[in-house]
Amino acid sequence: MAQSLFDRLMPPRRLAFARETPFTLMALNALVFLDGETFIPDLVEILGADQVGRIPNPAPFVPSILFARSKGRVIVALEGTKSIGQWWQYVENAGVQPWGPAPGVCFSPFVDYCRRLQPEVNAQLEESDRVAFTGHSLGAACAGMLNSEQTRAGWWTDYAWLFACPRFADRAWLSLARGRSVTCNLPYDPVPYLPPSIVEVVGRSPTEIRWTQLLDRLPGSFVLPPFYSAADWGRSLDWAVQLAGGNVVPNLSPHQTYQYLRAAWSLVPQPVRPDVSALYDLCKGLGLLDPWPSTSSTTAAPGRSFPEPPRLDPSIARASWLNG
Repeated sequence: MAQSLFDRLMPPRRLAFARETPFTLMALNALVFLDGETFIPDLVEILGADQVGRIPNPAPFVPSILFARSKGRVIVALEGTKSIGQWWQYVENAGVQPWGPAPGVCFSPFVDYCRRLQPEVNAQLEESDRVAFTGHSLGAACAGMLNSEQTRAGWWTDYAWLFACPRFADRAWLSLARGRSVTCNLPYDPVPYLPPSIVEVVGRSPTEIRWTQLLDRLPGSFVLPPFYSAADWGRSLDWAVQLAGGNVVPNLSPHQTYQYLRAAWSLVPQPVRPDVSALYDLCKGLGLLDPWPSTSSTTAAPGRSFPEPPRLDPSIARASWLNG
């Protein structure tokens, strides 16, 4: 029997990651923003899945969930932030709450989100299932937090793939975290270095910021190759401005999902397998490789014309532990 894309993402024995893994999982992290009726039948066929479903967000700022199931294996993709301006107001000075064993704490809004998400996730799982979490930005933080507690509770978890994961936990929580993760960042994306309480940073010089007093994140382990103009734009920003404005120019920011999709696509080896090519075509047809319109946070921008992303030498991608 031919090996499906799902089989390559979650093989029986984890000897190495399939080179198309970052692009495929990042595609799920972009598709979760959309109404599932527009893509689910195609995605079932592309992945070789038994079932794909989308659970809409139950409350403002709580991520929607996209799950894919195949023969006892489940991939759970969690939605990132929508309505970024409103979100900053919502999280300002939000503080921390316990999550997991004492004395570890995490950023309060993320704890609230995970408490809403965990029952929804568990409702999709059976005791013998093997589960892999993934997410982008807010979704990445929640994926890392859920992966730790699901692992601690005895669930069979694969590596969690976290794209552009922000700081969300204190060192005590990180020292007790369970499960394994791969954190993927674009080099000039400021959000992985961003403390959740933006008020503590705005108007202060970097030398005044006591990083040891701020929350941290799971260590970065995979740097995606930058290839779009936003990378140069991000590099030219003053450091304090980067901290305070990961989405200052929403359609150019290196943090955007389409930037991560394009960068991950550059890692896919040639010749591209038909199922991966079909996934790329699906994302492109839905506008997910183009900047999202600034007037809407819930739909992509079909028909926007941008150059095809260049295919970079995969050796540019390197394993690196970032100090954060």
